[in-house]
Parts: sequence; structure tokens; C-alpha cells
Amino acid sequence: MSKTNCVNCGAAKEVDDLQCPFCGTKYADLTTFDLFHDKEIFIQFTGANGAVKTAKAYITETTLQMHPETMCLYGSDNFLHRETTALHVNGSINFALYESV
Repeated sequence: MSKTNCVNCGAAKEVDDLQCPFCGTKYADLTTFDLFHDKEIFIQFTGANGAVKTAKAYITETTLQMHPETMCLYGSDNFLHRETTALHVNGSINFALYESV
């Protein structure tokens, strides 16, 4: 499991922790989650009153399309300097909220 640091005290934490075990700061790292696993994920959203809420959710359906695209990069001398490949991802993720945290 990868590690990050608490935004409040700097202590190392597990990615899927909901609060710092040292200072109690509540957080959810939303940068990574497994799209093809039935493990819960944690999402944050802004409610109607502007308050940020964290909720436990499960992914119910994932549709992803990946399109590689090769780009040729030319220099000012009009010679090919390198080719690079970018991966474009389109899709949708459906999830069900189970509880507010």
C-alpha cells in the first residue's frame, strides 16, 4: 500500500485511511482507487449548503475506452526529433453511496 502524509501533522498514513491515527485529521486520498475491485472507495462531494461530505461508495459499473495516439515531435529544423505515445481514456464510472463518514 502506498504512503502519503497527513496534511495537518505530516505523519505517514495508508492511502485508504479516513483519519490520521496521530492527530485525528479526517481525510480521504482520492487520487487512486481500484476500478475493477469490489472494495469500497471513499469520495468527497460538496453538499447543497456548501459543506464537504465524505461518503463510502462501491463501484457498480465501469466503462472505459483507451485510445493510444502517436504524436511526432519536430524541431525547428523540420526533422523528426522523437515520437511519443499518449493514452486517451474515455468512459464512465457508476457507483452507489452506502454511508456518510
